[in-house]
Amino acid sequence: MEWFTVQEPDRSPGKIYRSVGESTPAKRNGTDITISMSIAGLSSPAGYAPGPYGNSVTAKSTVVRMLRTDDHDVSRAVEAWRFEGESGDSIQLDLEFVRGIAVRSKLETTVHSAPHPDFYRIYRVEQAVDAIRGADGTDRVRRYLFKASGPFLSTVFDGSEQLISITSLPWFSRQAFLPVSHAE
Repeated sequence: MEWFTVQEPDRSPGKIYRSVGESTPAKRNGTDITISMSIAGLSSPAGYAPGPYGNSVTAKSTVVRMLRTDDHDVSRAVEAWRFEGESGDSIQLDLEFVRGIAVRSKLETTVHSAPHPDFYRIYRVEQAVDAIRGADGTDRVRRYLFKASGPFLSTVFDGSEQLISITSLPWFSRQAFLPVSHAE
């Protein structure tokens, strides 16, 4: 995520950051309920880590983005994301794709913290979704490279992972809430 605008609860401007978070589906012991669990994050510039979930580390980051639209209204996007964490973990994403028509959607979700599983945030999101590669056969990706390495990320990305889809969110607006039990 690259946060362009952050608004604090009192409507004052907040600090902007770039971050990459790793989350996974998880089940609570003794239940069949699947939740989203934040397991790691890299964020830049310094000041955001350890983040709300207590598992983000400070990273140096670079984001390069280019969009070119031709006379036939074909838009090609090129993005390059680099995060190098002080922990030794790093993520690289190079992506080139043809943009499609984004679909507007709304959702509400919760994300739990891996180090503190009883802590979670509630997100209400409004977004534009462009599925550029999917299981349905959609594929507008021209070039793709993803690398994750380092002490923690190598345990998650060990070479056996399989790409399922790529989704571009050209814009999104997210509100974050704490449940009443955490806000007190």
